[in-house]
Amino acid sequence: MSGIVSILASRLHQATIHDMCCLNKAATYLRATARQCLTLHKFDSSKMILVAASDVGGIDGKPLENEDTVQGAWIILATGSMPTASHKVKASVLSWRSAKLRRRVASALGGEALSFSQALGELEWLQIMHRDVVFGDVSRNNWQESLLPFLAVLKENCELRDRLDQCSVTDAKSLYDSLRKQSPASRQDRRTSIEIAIIIEALSKAKSCIRWSPHPRMIADALTKDELSKGNGALEELLRSSKFALWDEDDELARRKQNPSAKGRSKKAATALRNEAMSLLCHIHVNKNSGELLNRTTHDRAMQLDDQVQLKHHTPLT
Repeated sequence: MSGIVSILASRLHQATIHDMCCLNKAATYLRATARQCLTLHKFDSSKMILVAASDVGGIDGKPLENEDTVQGAWIILATGSMPTASHKVKASVLSWRSAKLRRRVASALGGEALSFSQALGELEWLQIMHRDVVFGDVSRNNWQESLLPFLAVLKENCELRDRLDQCSVTDAKSLYDSLRKQSPASRQDRRTSIEIAIIIEALSKAKSCIRWSPHPRMIADALTKDELSKGNGALEELLRSSKFALWDEDDELARRKQNPSAKGRSKKAATALRNEAMSLLCHIHVNKNSGELLNRTTHDRAMQLDDQVQLKHHTPLT
């Protein structure tokens, strides 16, 4: 609801029939899902993984008609292990936010970079809070002025001995390529180049991995929409199952090349693609040895029957 509330609140001075319809749909959805739980799993505090996913709204990261800025959103998860394509890992939602970007952007890349940077800021804040509360070994010198509101309660004489592994996810291929190549150069938007350079430095210091997720699997997408039907359904699926998976980028690109319909951005197309991918996952990873197991079971059963027949023929009559 955070995205819907933020967007509709910004339109109160010029609300339309469309806005009222979106509000009614949101109220109906809340009544229908009032019993939906927010699952928090128990993880090892020293091996937990923090995952950040960010996205921007509008049309390709640009403001919608009659709107000044782009809607940016991010969501932070905690998992017991690094998400992979082999299986879905348990995930707990820790933090989320949806709001207008603090400044205007000249390109889709600029909006994605700004939202990604804000997600990293929240991720760093959770890192230092978790480390100080659980282990109490955070030093002011390591974090300096980047977290001023929280530094007032930190201990003076301590040092940061370790930190949790983290992973950052974006659905912007241009941003992903820039971060992977560590090339922030952009002649069209120098301000975006500075933002990307800051992100690269932050990822390097945190030793964080960067992953790309296509639109149908981006969980932060629903936080940038003013209407529920416009989302891809990935966040709803995460909240229902409390599990999360990230697929390999090369496999995703190959699948999109073979099947152009995989680029569909509607909720129906996104749901169909996720269901197809999970059925393929079960076929490849779960049942890959089923034939071998079946043959071995059949062979063992045949051997037992042969032994019974031989024993019957060699049993002396009384």
